[in-house]
Amino acid sequence: MRRQIFIFVLAFLPFVLKAQQFNNAGFESWSAGQVQSWNSLGDMGFNLCDISQSTDANSGDYAVKISPKMLPSSIAGLIGMSSFPVPGFLTNATVDMTGFIELLSGQGDISNIQMDEIINLLRDGLSISDRPLSIQGAYKYVKPQSETGEICLLQALLISNQNGERTFVGLGTASEDIVSSATADGEFAQFNMPITYLSETPADELIFIVCLLADNSQTSDFAYIVLDDIMIQYASGMEEVSLDNDIILYPNPTDNEFRINCEDGSDIVIYNCLGQVEKEINNYISLTPLSIEKPGIYFVKINNAVVKKLVIK
Repeated sequence: MRRQIFIFVLAFLPFVLKAQQFNNAGFESWSAGQVQSWNSLGDMGFNLCDISQSTDANSGDYAVKISPKMLPSSIAGLIGMSSFPVPGFLTNATVDMTGFIELLSGQGDISNIQMDEIINLLRDGLSISDRPLSIQGAYKYVKPQSETGEICLLQALLISNQNGERTFVGLGTASEDIVSSATADGEFAQFNMPITYLSETPADELIFIVCLLADNSQTSDFAYIVLDDIMIQYASGMEEVSLDNDIILYPNPTDNEFRINCEDGSDIVIYNCLGQVEKEINNYISLTPLSIEKPGIYFVKINNAVVKKLVIK
């Protein structure tokens, strides 16, 4: 019944909101075992991670299954590395494979990866002319019996390409919801990924990322996610994102300590560039010192509405 209701809602959504599908949004088109219009970590038709066709679909005949996989020792030897779990990775953009392997192999902690490093390795995402409101879709997230330490990341990156520069202007993430609601009953669930804008600069490219990272190299039993029916929703023109200029973060950039000039009693949530909660403060008193030790790009959400970008040097 839940599946029929979801299909019914999808059929009528275009009449309610402007909607745009990714190419092959339902993962129905495959060729030689490769999903069309989507890319992974691999080359010449060979995937380093597990990207496979699934007949367990929310609608239609097929969905896509994504999971980590151990890098074969033969390939690891050729590139002068030890074998490690290659993240399950799928995107609508093209992937700079050489750069990605160097980035993943050089990071002991994925939270150290900077957003500008990611967007410079992903190109040619979906061209857009309007401001997306959210991305929605159907998923199953299945954990293995053994605890293997996976991190599940579903993320949308909104990019502006102006004057030859790629600028990160918006972010959507559904990671926390998916990890906390691993489906054990065999039913598909629906995710909704609201887009948070960090600038008034128009976005002209949307990159959708699915990534499962595993830190256990002693097993081949990894978690997996099955995705189907991915859809972009656009605002009707009446919804506006708040970028309140009366709220100030300073100093910004900073070495670690900063303050927020805002209304007393505000609720503050600070996210890292992977959409994970780094710090949460309830009833914040304006100008109280705060600090973050790890260098990187962070997003400070005030009262679940206003979002400010914070750079820790």
